[in-house]
Amino acid sequence: MKLTYVKEHSKHPIKVTQLKTKVSYTLCTGVVLISIISCSSVRSHKGSLIPPPAPLPLIREEEVSFDLGGGNSLQMIHLKNGLQVVLIEMPGSTVSYGAIAIGVGGRYEPDKWAGISHLLEHLLFKENERARPLTQIRRTGGNVNALTEMELTTYYFTVRPEHFVTSMTALRTLVLEPRFTEEDLKLEREVVLEELAMGKNDPRALAITSLVKKIFPGSPLANLVIGTKKSVKNIDFEELIAFHSAYYVPDNMVVVAAGKIDGQHTGRLIEDLFGGLDRNPLPAAHFSRPEIAVHELEKKIPVRQAFFITGVLTPGRGSDDYSTMRILDTLLGSGLGSRLHRRIVLEEGLTDEIYHFWYPFSDTGVWALFLSMNPEDVETVSRIVWEEFASVREGELTEEDLLLAKKALLSRRHLNLDRPKDLADFEVESLLFRGIVLTVDGHMEELERISREDVIKTAGVYFSPENVVTVEMLPARGISKLYLAMKFLVTKKL
Repeated sequence: MKLTYVKEHSKHPIKVTQLKTKVSYTLCTGVVLISIISCSSVRSHKGSLIPPPAPLPLIREEEVSFDLGGGNSLQMIHLKNGLQVVLIEMPGSTVSYGAIAIGVGGRYEPDKWAGISHLLEHLLFKENERARPLTQIRRTGGNVNALTEMELTTYYFTVRPEHFVTSMTALRTLVLEPRFTEEDLKLEREVVLEELAMGKNDPRALAITSLVKKIFPGSPLANLVIGTKKSVKNIDFEELIAFHSAYYVPDNMVVVAAGKIDGQHTGRLIEDLFGGLDRNPLPAAHFSRPEIAVHELEKKIPVRQAFFITGVLTPGRGSDDYSTMRILDTLLGSGLGSRLHRRIVLEEGLTDEIYHFWYPFSDTGVWALFLSMNPEDVETVSRIVWEEFASVREGELTEEDLLLAKKALLSRRHLNLDRPKDLADFEVESLLFRGIVLTVDGHMEELERISREDVIKTAGVYFSPENVVTVEMLPARGISKLYLAMKFLVTKKL
């Protein structure tokens, strides 16, 4: 795959284009920097953990730099073994951030192996007498952690600049040289199973899980990243090693350094540490578009409160509608000033437990609003939600509303400018899923181009009744309540 960079040092969003091969297998293989293309939801090769490999894309070694604004700059390096490197120099920072991002997560797992990415992430932190990378980083006084998501698993640290070399060297060992044993797997499996057990009695988790399963029926996106009790119990040592060997390869990896760094020196360090890794073909993955199965679901549970959650299928980060959806997200649910929070909490006083989330993936996503309340208020809450969805679809949106939403988004971006991890996360996700480097001025101009009509049109697509799923969890009454209470005592599960 040949990468061609266009328009350096621009104030506009900087597009990164590529020549695509005729076949689709290279398009959905995970995180090859700037090569994530619309990969949808249902995976083929359901019977195997690791699909057959795809041919390796063509690679051209490249270096390119961008001025991000605010005194910060970004440099991208593409090594000959397929590894992508992102360096963000932030002269005003007092710390250094390093990360290794792997293009794999829950979305790449057949149901039988759901949770294997997350379990592997836990196990890679295990140490032995020969190698103690976790201890090396912690001894510097820095922080080290990891996060498994649906399409990405990231290992990262934040340290004082003088400890960056030691910490990046240790992180490479931690991520790429597994040290865990079968005994480690046995112990860590129990930890994960305990985490799963903690969530099965939470009606909030049950409501969210029910919603996602209706939005992404038959898809790995409907599973928890942590997996299921059955899948976690069945994952064995050999499968974990094979999974690591298949996905933790240069073509599926991005190494990031940000904050107080010397770009030239850090680039050489990363090339010395990772440039010698051999290229290996990535497993091919093919997905299909998700289709909502059921639009309304009502459940009875043995509790006194009612729980209401509504969600919509959204555009992904790679969609032309992504930035417009960010404005809709801000208008409707994100923050204390959003329309739904203002009406439900401030004006009507129906609840003080209201949560909003939006998980955009590469090509799709789920936006949701969750509330708990008195059972008699469920109908009122439902009516308000539908009224607000309809009001945006029908154009009840002023230019002032739009301006305030844009200002809120820009303010959040500016707050990230002095935090290396936040700025690195923003830029890397923008590169991976949208194929652009987004400068401060470019971000502003991108938002300014979005008109009131654009927002109304996008709302008409994604907040229409045929794209909405609603789950109501209501207190059981009478015999039903007794039956469900007895069932809970036996199964310990709602």
